[in-house]
This record gives sequence, structure tokens and C-alpha cells, in this order.
Amino acid sequence: MVEIKIIKDGIETHKKGDVINYSKKSAEELVKQGFAEYVDKPSPKRSPAKKLKKPHKKSVKTINKLPQKTTKKLKLPKLEQIKWAVRARVVDLGWLEFDRVFKDVLEENPSWERDNTIIGKMTTLIKNMILKHTPKPLGEEKSDEEPQKQIKETSFYESDGRVYEQIYNPGDDNPVSFIGWDGNNAELFPSIEDGNTIIYPIYDTAVIEGAVLLPSGVEEYLDIKTLMKEVHEFIVNYVDVDEQWLKFAVYYILLSWIHDKLNTIPYLRALGDTGTGKSRVLRVVGSLCYKPTMIGGAVTAAPIFRMQSRWRGTLILEEADRKRSDTTDDVIKILNCGFERGNPVLRCATDNPDDIQAHDPFGPKILGTRQTFYDKALEARCMTTIMQETRREDIPPLLPPSFYKKAMSLRNKLLMFRFRTREKISNDLLENIGNLGLTGIEPRLKQTAAPFFVLFGDEEIKQEFRKFVMDYSKQLVNERSNTLEGEIVQNIYDFIESEIENFSAIDITKKINEKRGEKSKVSTRSIGMRLKSLGLKTKNKRVDDGVRKIVQMDDLVVLFRLFKRYVPEFVALVATVADVAEPLTTPSPTPPSPIHLIITSVLDSPGTGVVVREEKKYRYSIATSATTQHPLQKFAVDGENHPDRFFLGLFEQETGFEDAKEKVLEKHGPEGILRFEAWYEGALVNGEIMEVRPGVSVKNR
Repeated sequence: MVEIKIIKDGIETHKKGDVINYSKKSAEELVKQGFAEYVDKPSPKRSPAKKLKKPHKKSVKTINKLPQKTTKKLKLPKLEQIKWAVRARVVDLGWLEFDRVFKDVLEENPSWERDNTIIGKMTTLIKNMILKHTPKPLGEEKSDEEPQKQIKETSFYESDGRVYEQIYNPGDDNPVSFIGWDGNNAELFPSIEDGNTIIYPIYDTAVIEGAVLLPSGVEEYLDIKTLMKEVHEFIVNYVDVDEQWLKFAVYYILLSWIHDKLNTIPYLRALGDTGTGKSRVLRVVGSLCYKPTMIGGAVTAAPIFRMQSRWRGTLILEEADRKRSDTTDDVIKILNCGFERGNPVLRCATDNPDDIQAHDPFGPKILGTRQTFYDKALEARCMTTIMQETRREDIPPLLPPSFYKKAMSLRNKLLMFRFRTREKISNDLLENIGNLGLTGIEPRLKQTAAPFFVLFGDEEIKQEFRKFVMDYSKQLVNERSNTLEGEIVQNIYDFIESEIENFSAIDITKKINEKRGEKSKVSTRSIGMRLKSLGLKTKNKRVDDGVRKIVQMDDLVVLFRLFKRYVPEFVALVATVADVAEPLTTPSPTPPSPIHLIITSVLDSPGTGVVVREEKKYRYSIATSATTQHPLQKFAVDGENHPDRFFLGLFEQETGFEDAKEKVLEKHGPEGILRFEAWYEGALVNGEIMEVRPGVSVKNR
């Protein structure tokens, strides 16, 4: 500001001698307008006599920021604004219909619809206020001592032998409600009152925007076979995937609707480059699962935790590739812990670090990725299909309206399937889930396949699923044989079959690099590291050209497990030996091959060669030659004191599994336990013993 002194009369409302405060710009304008002769030259306004001490720089920054923060907060709707908007309709106008109040508030404040936090607060306020102002019938007035009703939101509830599931009908006056099942009939409920708690269905933007898909009711289906066929045909109409994986996807959809009664569940995955149809597979298959929750790939762990805890449905994670797909990534931790019940992920609350929150990530999940996961444990839990660009002309490029209508109808039928099947899954059924008849299947695949058997009461369908698992197991072996580990094991298999006793990591590296290009060759160091991870040891041994690190081949159980996992030819050979119809009672005219010795030594008890196969006993005679005896032959006839002979003797005495482990520990120590577990798996391959729960005799009757 500047001071202007009037030196001559002639300006309106001002006389000579007056002093006026003007801004510098206004004073200059006054002079320009022709009043220069009436005013003195503008001079700066004097400062007060005492100057205030300048505040600290940090204080100045804080003061400057305060108005900005206040301004930003004022732009957001406050809780009081929401309360008054709801109160005006419920209390003043007397509206007691939730949907009417909800829609009217959003019509007046359209910007609130985009904020999920505001929607949640508004939903709770409306329900509480309606409950408070709803008049009660005469004689039921609330006393002062009566406790206040508690409000709870959920999509699933179980009470007094009745199961309640949330449904969604967007065109109805009351779009969300519960459908209750008492074992025979289905009935609609707008809310559930259980003691002092009133349970409402969830109504938020996740439902409105289709982030969570719900059924609209229940529909009848003929039987489980017809339902599976209908689901299969629906998927085939819109996606092009491997037929074997498609069968598993149908089983998986049904399993997702009863997963809350199980303890473990695998994952489905579509793996492929862009343009191969991964998103279509996730959309089509996912739309039929139990409460599919659609989540994009560019998402942190926090919303996944909250959506999983809120809905307890099927997580559909598109573009699930992570920058670090190892155990340090939070999303990978969710996937690693989510396959089995009882593996909560702990987190601290943002505003209160002392508040430890446990999130249960258990539930079915369908993933879409461009690359395999670095974490091998997670990779093994995925039932994967490799996507290729389709050549089918009958698949529509865009999903038509009939897709969504049919998907809704199938979800309604699957909800009826859930009501009828879930109540039949008893603890006894879950206890006996280990008796699957999947002899020879690797433990991880057996764990993956076990939950599916609770779906089927029909033995014919069970047998079809067993065949599917067996075929899938062979497919996994073929896929593993193409990995670097598979190449290593295949070359070891070739060395043994050619009766080459002394070979090292260098020999294996040379064999692998012979079939590779210059840019894809591997180093001896990387082969040596993988030999250790495969459980194979090396030792220094003097050979013709000096001392070399030779791969040890004295543990036949390890070799058997590796060949069964990585060599398709060996798997077929094991099946051939296991299906021998006649006993071999006479010595073989020629010594058996080393590979045959590995099979017979693991499947049969060493020394006497007595083996129990499908309730029949066979005796093998292994012809040996003193001059041309292979090291594997020496191991195979090691005598009665061999640990494997001791293991079989325990089960012939009808010793329980846990009791057998204690006796093995006493006789052979901790190393004996490891060998016992390996032997136990090998003995299961050919029905030598039966797999049952621990503590029960495993002798074949």
C-alpha cells in the first residue's frame, strides 16, 4: 500500500490535506486519469515503530501449508454432510426404504458414487438410522435395559441349520437380499436377525460396478453330469484351450462353490503372450466360479486382502506377473499362503502399528500370466494351460449379451449345487479323502487332486477323474523333461542305460551343449548347482585320466524318484514292470539292464525279491555275473539287513505308519527316517502297501 496526499480541492469526497491509502497500482491509475495536479507523489506507507521478529523458516513453511490442507479437506464431503443428507430423508421425510434413501442421496451428490469409503459410511448410516426410526408394533416398545442392535454386513451367513447366500438383482426395488436354504426349500430374506445382531447383504460399488459377480437366485439342474456338460459347452463357445485343461477347469468351477468346506485348493492359470486369449479365459471361466472377484494386475496387496476378507470368493487376478515373482513380493505371499487353510498373513494397521491384523487368503484363484513364477512352490500349485492364438472362426471377438444372461443362469444352478452338495460334506468324508486310488502319482499332484473327490458320489465320475489325473501326470512329466533339470536327468538316465559308471558334471554339460546353439549353452558350474538341488552328490574318484568328481549312483531310491519325475520313457517302463501277470521263477538267461534293476530294487524288497502286487506274491531272480557285475546289481542283492527289507517287515506285522517311523528312528536314526519316507512313496507305486491316514495299519489285505 502507498499513501496519497490531496494537495488541491477538486476530487469527489476528498478535500485538500486528506491522506488516502491506495494500492500502488490504483495510485498510478489515479495519476493517469488526469488527477496529477490534485495529488502529491505516491510514497510508501511507513512501517510501524516496532517490527515483529521474523518466525523461524520451518514455522513459515508450516504456516504456508496450513491453508492449502484446509482447502483440500473442505472439498471432500464430511461425515456430517452425509449424516444430514440421510437424516433429511429418514427422519424429516419418514423414508424407511434403504434403496430409496440410497438412490436419492446419490442423485443429489453424484460425486460421492465414485468414492468407495463414502458409499460404505453412507450404507451403514442409512441402515442404522432406518433401524432406529422404524416404529415397533404395540407391546414391543424398546425398554431402557434392552441392548442396542448390532449391524453386520456379509455375503454369507449360517445359523440354526440354515445357509444364507447373497444374491443381486439390479432391476428390483431391493437389489440385494439373501436366499436361505434349510435343506429342502429356498426362501428370500431382505435381512437376517440373529439375537441382537441384524445382518444385511453387502451393497457397495464392487457389486454395482460388477467387480464381484453374484447369482440372482437359484435354478434347478438335472444332475451333476448334466451340469458339468452344460458348463463345458458354455466355456467351449467362447474360448479355445487344451481339452485336458478344460476338463480340469469344469471340475475347478464346481470345487470353488464348496471350497469353504475344504482345507486345500489348487489354482488355475492361463499362461501366454499378449493376444493369446488369457483375459477371455479368465472372464469366461471366472464368471462361473463362486463370487468371482475381478482384480487387475496393477494392484497392491492391500485391496486384495480386503476384498478376500470381505467376500471370501474366487480371486480372478489378471496380469499376475510381478516385478519380483519370489517370496519377497506381498502378492506372491498371498498366493503362497492361500492354497491351504490356516496360513494367515499378518499386517499392522496403518494408523496403529500395535494393531496386528490377520488376513486369511485361503480360497480359489484363477491367474493370468505371461511368464512362469520364479518361486517354484507357487509354480507347482498352478494347473496351467499354455495359451496360443486361436484359429477358430466361431469364437465371437466380443462377448455378446447372451453370454452374460447364460452365465447368470449357470451361477444360479451352481448356487443350487452348492446348497445340495455342501451339506453332504461331512468330517468323515474329509478324513478319508486320502484313499483316492491314485497309485504312483507324485505327492504334489495327489495333494492337488484330493479335494476334488468330495464332489463326486458317483463311482463312474470318480474313475473318469482318476484317469484325467493320470493323463495329466504324464503331461507334467513331458513338460518337465524339456527343462534344464529334465535334460540333466535324461542324460544321467542315458549314461546308466549305456552302463557308463563314471561320469561327471563336465560329461553331462558336454552332452547338453551338443544339442544347443552357441548362445544357449550352459556352464559346468550351473549343472553342478542343479545336481545338488536334485539331491545328487559327487565324490572324487581316480579314473584312467586322473582324479575326477564323479556323480554318485548308489542311492537307487533317489534315482527312481528323479527318473519318475523327469523321464517319460522310465514312467512307461515302470508301468510295464508293475503290470507283470506271471511270476518270474527262473533266472534270466542274461543279466537285467541297470534301469530294470533300479525299478525292481525299489518296487521289490532287495535280496529275496518278494513283492506283493495286487494281493499276489511274485519272486524275482536276478542273475548276476562275478566278472561283469554292475554296481547297481551289487546294491540290489545287498541281503536281508538292508533298511528297505526292515521297512517292509514292519508293514507285514501290521504296524501303523507313526509307530513304524518310531521303530525306524530307533534302528537307523534320522537318516533312516528320510529313507523310510522315500521307500514309503515307492512302495505305494505298485500297491505293495495301501495309503491310509497315519495311525492305521497300512498292510495290504
